[in-house]
Amino acid sequence: MTTPRPVDGTAARLLRRRRPAARVATALLPRFLAARPDVAYPRLRGDEPCRRRDVNPDVFWPKGADALARTATAKRLCWACRPTTRAECLRWALANPVLAGEAIWAGLTEPERRAEASAAPATSTAPTI
Repeated sequence: MTTPRPVDGTAARLLRRRRPAARVATALLPRFLAARPDVAYPRLRGDEPCRRRDVNPDVFWPKGADALARTATAKRLCWACRPTTRAECLRWALANPVLAGEAIWAGLTEPERRAEASAAPATSTAPTI
């Protein structure tokens, strides 16, 4: 089994120091894919509608013939969540558009989030919901 070659010197130093795998993986990612460290991932308690066992996570990535039905289901689940959690989800998705991708975050699709980002003032860090 061969060891993958590090991308740069930083990754090589992390590998030599035997850092936890998460740090090494983050160091090997291209910079544009890493999440912004100043915006925390939404704090989930475990009782959110999106975390229920009977909910298929694929509904949050609507593609294919049933994309409209999946979008409606995902939005319904998001809007059933606590407002503070929805605000955190939206804040994270707006700060990390590449990682959020085409998924439904805070009840908004990618085009809706882009419109929200362009409508929000540039100095504000808290999106309006």
